[in-house]
Amino acid sequence: MDKRPELLEGYLGEQQPKFDEVGIILDSHREPEISIRENQVQICIKSKQPVKATHLLFHAVTGKDVSEYVFTQSKDTSVTFVIHLPESSFYKFQIYALPLSDECKELPNVYNYLIHCTRAMIPVYPFPKQYAQWKNGCFLYDPMVLNAAVKLTNIYWHVVVPSAKQVAVVADGEWYTFDKATETGNAFKAKFNLDHLRGRNAKELDTHKKFEFKATPNHVEIKLKAKKPVKMTQKLVDCKTGKDMSEYAFCQMMNQLITFHVHIPEEGFYKFQIYALPADSATKALPNVLNYLINCTRVTSQSFPFPRQYAEWKMGCFLLEPMVLHPKSNLKNVEWHVKVPNAKKVAIVVADEWFFLEKKGGPIWQGKTNLDAYKGRMKKDIKMAHERRPSLTILMDFLGEQAGFLEYGLSTLTHPQAQFTSSDNSVEIQLKLTTPLKMSCKLLRSSTDKDMTEYTFKNYKDPNVTFMVNMPEPGYYKFMIFAGPTGAAAPKDLPNVFNYLIHCIPMVPKPVYPFPKAEHEWICGCLLYDPLCIVKNNLKDVHFKIKLQHATECELSANGDKFKLEEKGYENDKYWVGRFNLTPYRDIPAKLVVSAHFPGLRGNVDLLTYEISRPLLADNYLGIQQPGYDQSGLTPDSHPRPEVIAKTNRIEIKFKARKQVKVTHQLIQCSTGKEISDLVFKQSSDLYVTFLVQMPEVGYYKLQIFALDVKSQNTSMPNVFNYLIHCESAPAPAYPFPLQYGHWRDGCHVYEPIILNSNLNLTDINWHVKIPCARKVAVIADGQWYHFEQKGTRIWLAKFSLDHLRGKNAKVDLVASFDGKEYSSMLEYVIEYFVKHRNYKNMAERPNISDDFLGPQERCEEMGLSPDNFQYPELKVDDNDFEIRFKVTKPLRMTHQLIQCAHGEKDISEYVLKQMTKDIVAFDVQVPLSGYYKLLIFALPADDNSKNLPNVYNCLLHVTMACKPAYPYPKQFAQWKDGCYIFTPKILNSSCKLTNVEWKVKVPKAKNVVVFIGDDVHDFENRGNDIFTAKFDLDKLRGKNAKVTLSANFVDDKYNSLKLI
Repeated sequence: MDKRPELLEGYLGEQQPKFDEVGIILDSHREPEISIRENQVQICIKSKQPVKATHLLFHAVTGKDVSEYVFTQSKDTSVTFVIHLPESSFYKFQIYALPLSDECKELPNVYNYLIHCTRAMIPVYPFPKQYAQWKNGCFLYDPMVLNAAVKLTNIYWHVVVPSAKQVAVVADGEWYTFDKATETGNAFKAKFNLDHLRGRNAKELDTHKKFEFKATPNHVEIKLKAKKPVKMTQKLVDCKTGKDMSEYAFCQMMNQLITFHVHIPEEGFYKFQIYALPADSATKALPNVLNYLINCTRVTSQSFPFPRQYAEWKMGCFLLEPMVLHPKSNLKNVEWHVKVPNAKKVAIVVADEWFFLEKKGGPIWQGKTNLDAYKGRMKKDIKMAHERRPSLTILMDFLGEQAGFLEYGLSTLTHPQAQFTSSDNSVEIQLKLTTPLKMSCKLLRSSTDKDMTEYTFKNYKDPNVTFMVNMPEPGYYKFMIFAGPTGAAAPKDLPNVFNYLIHCIPMVPKPVYPFPKAEHEWICGCLLYDPLCIVKNNLKDVHFKIKLQHATECELSANGDKFKLEEKGYENDKYWVGRFNLTPYRDIPAKLVVSAHFPGLRGNVDLLTYEISRPLLADNYLGIQQPGYDQSGLTPDSHPRPEVIAKTNRIEIKFKARKQVKVTHQLIQCSTGKEISDLVFKQSSDLYVTFLVQMPEVGYYKLQIFALDVKSQNTSMPNVFNYLIHCESAPAPAYPFPLQYGHWRDGCHVYEPIILNSNLNLTDINWHVKIPCARKVAVIADGQWYHFEQKGTRIWLAKFSLDHLRGKNAKVDLVASFDGKEYSSMLEYVIEYFVKHRNYKNMAERPNISDDFLGPQERCEEMGLSPDNFQYPELKVDDNDFEIRFKVTKPLRMTHQLIQCAHGEKDISEYVLKQMTKDIVAFDVQVPLSGYYKLLIFALPADDNSKNLPNVYNCLLHVTMACKPAYPYPKQFAQWKDGCYIFTPKILNSSCKLTNVEWKVKVPKAKNVVVFIGDDVHDFENRGNDIFTAKFDLDKLRGKNAKVTLSANFVDDKYNSLKLI
């Protein structure tokens, strides 16, 4: 879900002094933050004199410029901005203006809005481009947009163009002139048909003016216009793997229009290269003429290869349908519609069978074919030919049962559908056997055809066979099963009997590793319990448990060393066990082989081969990550190699910085997959960025560095460098570093103390910090202030005891004032009590919950409650400030409970604010720490007076990062219902800005709204539509534990209250 972006102080609202100098007056939206339920809005401004105005619109989350979705209309002293938002999210809208008489060409920024579009139900299209001559007084009434999706027959045109003598539209070389609406006015009208241009994009066809762009969704079209006939080809390359993915691109040419259809199979960066020459050129090698870099940020549709194009498929040939054929296609009734100029006959050729198409006038050919009879054949070429010369090929992969599946008596037990989605990155597929078979399998990454069979393992348990499949990354995988009679053929020659297409979308990804390699003798009757894989993280006590029919002995060999396994169990249930210390093989290339002796055989036969694995990493994961690395200006200084061996569990990693950058990080413990970023502390100076890293135990850790130029307006930081750190010993306990706030920026440095903890010295603590430009520095601990003494221009020192806080889980805030009045939080320490070092394995461990706990409960449907901004009840969020929304179909009484799972099921419901509109209930959630939380929703119909509200929906929230301070929301009283809504402020405390606090609330049917602070009363202004606003100072209350009460008058003189503090 999109969260409200962090904005620079002073960004929103009036941009002084230009706002006053130009004389801007806000006419329609006087508040700089706008929340709209639809994706269309008009913003109107006025000025004291005629102005020229323009705008910029940015997607606040991606930073993409979407100004083409805004149309500016000016008339005298009024300017109207018509805004159509393409998707639900946050947008930054910037207005630029100057008096019309001012000859300056560069218009200054005068006002900025933040627009939150909560729903995008109406399809929108870019507005027409406005040229310099479209100035003050020009006005477009109809049509506002032209698109193939709208009506193009008998288009009615109505424009106002002052001083114009004649107005015309030029489309595809044809002129359509307008008539004056009146003899003396400036209005012009016309009516004509443009339906012949549908689908041709008759404007200048540069659909992607920027050669680096984001593809959301993953199916895009790139259109070009050729001034003369050309021959062209294209190449699509996956930047991560370097693999040629050109089969996912298709070129179509019609007249001067060239369209490239690009269907990207997975998220990531792709290079798209275009090659071209004039059609009459005799040169065979086409030169590269244009390159794009495409960043696919979201995959919304499954992608399949396009048909292969032959040389005969040249200028003028055009494929209308089918663009692709795949397992989900309707193969019984495939409709063909193609354009092949000068062809005498056109046919579809399948396995040497010919299906001729029928000519439908001119070069158009159509027909229907039934291809269902070819199901069950793994790969078949379907060729289209004219005069028996092939012109393009469509490759079809048929899934499910293959020849031999039923013949060998096989049947599916767990996954009868050949194509399925897995919410876990490991899955077990079971088949039922009626007779002993020799079996094997193969796993391929669908997008690259990379062989990943090492991530599969088969176990036999009569009368079934279980295939365990690990999928290291999200995406599509092809899983093929092979089988044959025992002793009939080598495993590589077994016939293919069943095929799956698995879409891996892990809800909670976990680390997965290769399985042991099963040798030829691992056949029916063999069953592996432990270990399914061996990794370097845990070699001290490896437990083996294997079931082998008829074996007389079993042993493990490691680089020539022998370890005997013991036989346990009863006659019909015997298995072999052993516990071994394999630590000596951790840092050397080692193969572990399990072998056994069977009666009638000489010597032992090998059954399983393990290779001790380091943590699995994606291709190109380590080291430099482009394109963000070059843009950041960072270079590794202390550890240039991305694989680092740490002799102890504390290490310092340093980067050189060529310019000022915003930097953050993520530390992941490989053995658990848990994020433990609070064990990393970042310090920045003019030339260096230093990361202090602690690791709680021996093992592997992934450290990811993210960075962005400080001048960039983009809110998301790209990954620039990745390390794999191997911690060989952990002699010291690991404690969390202090939390860094936004004001702790470049130049700030803490020399001591780096950590505060109950196990450390808390008496006479020496404080030594560097905070440029600070005028005052202090520490706030348990309500008490400890002020620092300045030494020099930037250094601040202090010495005091905090021993009275030992064992109290107390927060200690380092604050600084830059104006001598208001203090800003810099660092937040937490003095935690530890018997030993913190157990990070258990801190963020997913709680054990029953299967029926999550999601809708018994009476959810009766209440008409359904998720709005999420799909699954188990959510992973990377911020500790977010919103959970539900749709409601009728008025409800609702409440909630938020439980922190990590600290003994602690109830922290005060960190949730519930707000309701007509058909949406929103829960604003802040949490103090990363980890797991349970959110329980209770509801009853509004007219049901029962005191006990039943539980109707439950969510499990996994918060991976907690980089912001969390504070309790205001307490809500019974009258705060039926559409009451607080826009700002949602939180008040001494760490917030308390000068000129802006209030905006919605209280339906209220006559008056006031705030009580002791004996002081602050009245609100009624803005209409039940909106009340106010602005007053609360700075005198800082640090006084004062109560602020919001009250409203409805019918009588009594006030009903919502307590805020």
